[in-house]
Amino acid sequence: MRKILATLFLLPLAACFDADISISFLDNENAEMNAVMTMGPEFYAMMAQSGEDPCEEGVGEAQADGSFVCTISEQDTIDNLIAQVNAPADPTDADSPTTGMVQGYAIERIDADTVRVSFDLSEMFSDTKPEEGLGEMEEMLRASFQGHAITMNVSGAEIVETNGTVSGDGKTASFVIPLETLLDDDPGLPSSFDVTVNTQ
Repeated sequence: MRKILATLFLLPLAACFDADISISFLDNENAEMNAVMTMGPEFYAMMAQSGEDPCEEGVGEAQADGSFVCTISEQDTIDNLIAQVNAPADPTDADSPTTGMVQGYAIERIDADTVRVSFDLSEMFSDTKPEEGLGEMEEMLRASFQGHAITMNVSGAEIVETNGTVSGDGKTASFVIPLETLLDDDPGLPSSFDVTVNTQ
């Protein structure tokens, strides 16, 4: 989870991309995280020219249209994920903020078969828009961002409670953030995307 969120939210504002992040609770012990990020041709070309690996932590594949798909997958126990969330973000400083605080998410057990996941949206997107206005560039960015979004999914045996959208089978909660809203002074987002899920 740590590397998935770090990769996504380090992308610059001008990057045109789609991102699908999912956490699947396979049972009451194990979980799987996946992130699929599709970078637009211009942003991928810029990354390629810089010599940087646009998918250092995952598996990348260039597409025929010039875009680039990066897939990052992790599988671990729920308890290990919770331990990572509560670990210091700086391993050399026990008093540093926790990984969860820095990356803006939390995972906690309610009981043996119930887990709560929370993404702090206000923290994640607090620095996406620069303090100074973008001027004419903003209109161009809004046009290029149209139709692109960040989608978050949390799934398990049953969604107990969420402020997102529940799938027809009741097993997945989703939250979609249109990319252009990140340019707004007030994106109109809730402070967090919260899901309580039964794991079996």
